[in-house]
Amino acid sequence: MSATNADYNARQTDPQRALGRLGIYLLLAIWAFICIFPLYWTITTSVKSREAVIQGPKYIPYVDFQPDNKGWFPLIWEAGARANFLKHFQNTLFVSLLAALLEPTEQLRKYEAGGDYTSRLAMTEEIKTLPLGAVWDYYCRKLEVPAGSAWINVVKQYEKDVLAARG
Repeated sequence: MSATNADYNARQTDPQRALGRLGIYLLLAIWAFICIFPLYWTITTSVKSREAVIQGPKYIPYVDFQPDNKGWFPLIWEAGARANFLKHFQNTLFVSLLAALLEPTEQLRKYEAGGDYTSRLAMTEEIKTLPLGAVWDYYCRKLEVPAGSAWINVVKQYEKDVLAARG
């Protein structure tokens, strides 16, 4: 039993281990700062006056600048601005829910289960460009090239003919 305690104590006092842990914690702290700072920047900028935003970066409220609610005041208290904000929020919510509901999840799952990652990637990219996609499809048809997801057949034929011959 004492040998186990000695091994445990030796591991705990190993300077290389302590240095390694310090390095890991330092990297984690840097990464946490990188992830959290944009949120901090957004919040502090939202309580700055226009003049303070234009003057450049000032980081610490009440030290570098005086926070105010002028940016938030119309949104909270003025009916017209609040209605405008809610209209834009409603439009964003509608578009995001519609995109989520229209996603061909079953087809994507079939492609993934079958190992057809090329088709899955192509369909995922098609989904991303749905508003722009109609205009792009028209342009492709006008140039007499495959439009929509039809181009994937050309890629698959290329994979069979050219890539398979390379070995």
